[in-house]
Amino acid sequence: MGYRVKQDGHLDISPPLDPAQTAWVRAFAQARRFRRHAERIAAAPDPLREAVGLPVGAEGVFYTGALQDPSDETIADWNAPADPVPSLYAAWTVSEDGARLIGCDDATWPSIWLEVFVGILRGWGRRLSGQVWLHGDDPADVSRVEVEEDRVVLREIQSDPEIARLALARAISPAAAKVAQRTLAKAAPDDGDRIVLPEDAEGLDDSIHALDMSVRATNLLLNQGIETIGQLSGRSLKELVTSPDDAKVERELREVFEDFGWLG
Repeated sequence: MGYRVKQDGHLDISPPLDPAQTAWVRAFAQARRFRRHAERIAAAPDPLREAVGLPVGAEGVFYTGALQDPSDETIADWNAPADPVPSLYAAWTVSEDGARLIGCDDATWPSIWLEVFVGILRGWGRRLSGQVWLHGDDPADVSRVEVEEDRVVLREIQSDPEIARLALARAISPAAAKVAQRTLAKAAPDDGDRIVLPEDAEGLDDSIHALDMSVRATNLLLNQGIETIGQLSGRSLKELVTSPDDAKVERELREVFEDFGWLG
């Protein structure tokens, strides 16, 4: 099932969802999000999705109709999550009144799922705000996710920075967890290209979100404890990206830093 995370608390939805949107989100969260043949499932009846104006999505990810049998011909892979969701079951759902986003039982990858819901709700003109505590299978794994103006930030809570780093990575993604495990094992990264920030550079105190990178690249930096642009100084790309799974992220970071002239 993967590493499970329990969420305590809720996030406010402003303005609250209307009844049709609430019904779709609750149905979406209850059903298994496996891969489908999008061209086949697009023709199937799906009244809840159609009522809120959503497309069927890549690999049928947004389908909420009656075809849920593993033998159905629309299914491409019953055991693989549809793009872009990270797992077969949603980590979040909405309250009956549509005013709150709340955690599902035995959630996996809650922060990635949260980004999915942020995108859906933004398309409906809704905003999320608030904070939720995350408790992992490991009793020492306690983190907090904060959302303000649709920006998702994970905060480490533990006093032990090594436990905190791994706990945070588990909540972010499988790839981030691999990076953290290497760090805990004290794997020595190659030196690689170093980031050199000019002393007179503006915005060094700004959040790394100001760099306008992908969610995955931003979360990778957060996993390394880097929350502001100034904290990048002196770090190397090989130090930041230690997993082959993150080659695409490394290319993105390299392009960003080269554009700013920060690679020494």
